[in-house]
Amino acid sequence: MTSDTILPCLKEPGWAGAEKTVCRPLWTGERSPHIPWVAFGYDHPHSFEFLGRDRLEGLGKSEDAVEREALTNLRARPASWQEISVKLGWFKKLRLQVCGDDFLAAERVLDTTFMLEAQRKLKGPA
Repeated sequence: MTSDTILPCLKEPGWAGAEKTVCRPLWTGERSPHIPWVAFGYDHPHSFEFLGRDRLEGLGKSEDAVEREALTNLRARPASWQEISVKLGWFKKLRLQVCGDDFLAAERVLDTTFMLEAQRKLKGPA
């Protein structure tokens, strides 16, 4: 990934940068002050540069196109699921799938295919 690769980045619900940045609420259903933002920008070695709305015209892209590109780029990053088993009492275990091998692991919630892989590994209902 190069520094001109657009990627998604989750931000806290009260994030002050939402007004000037290309972003949307994580969930667009019922309004809530607890829903994080999905912002878009560039992952640099020591920082994340958010894409300002004022730069969209110069890129010649719509917000939807930016999001599609960001998700494509996120899917191209290496990431994997690791199974963790937690003992619950004497006879029960809780099986979990954890993704922590990428700085943008939390953003994988946007990748339906990746999330379905975890569901399949856990033998969860569709």
